[in-house]
Amino acid sequence: MHTFVIKRKVSKKFKKFIKISAILLTIFVLFLVWYKYTFSMEVIEERSYNQDSEQESILIVSQGSEFKNKIVDGIINNFEPDGYYLKIVDATTISETKASDWDAILIMHTMEIWQPQADVESFLNAQYDQNKMIVMATSASGEIQMEGIDGFTGASVLEKVDDRVLQFSKLIQSIIEN
Repeated sequence: MHTFVIKRKVSKKFKKFIKISAILLTIFVLFLVWYKYTFSMEVIEERSYNQDSEQESILIVSQGSEFKNKIVDGIINNFEPDGYYLKIVDATTISETKASDWDAILIMHTMEIWQPQADVESFLNAQYDQNKMIVMATSASGEIQMEGIDGFTGASVLEKVDDRVLQFSKLIQSIIEN
């Protein structure tokens, strides 16, 4: 009889442990869903400028956010009037890209749950070329970046858009001239 009571107490403790674990796991999963929904990036529409141009080609890979959209618009304003071929694509479509087809590539992505956007990470792991690519990783802290990538990090601070546009435009021009 005594053995039965001990088994019953262990059983109650085990059931309590399972219930608490299930509640904590549910809370964690709900947190991840909320985080992904709140902080995930929009998908941007693909567009091109000066597609038939004989000038150098510039690929801009981005994700949709006010900060990144303003940088993309600034880069377009700096290079489109001079006849450069510009193509803007969403980060989720970068796997279809051959880096060798482009003279300069600007990649702006968000670190999501402390990881780079999956398509960008795969592309950079396979085709990273520091001589033609400029990589910017944004995160809430502005300090998280991919290992092995010589790039820029920062938070999406709208007051710094003009500085980033100028910085990236100079770097793109330098890549094109070399």
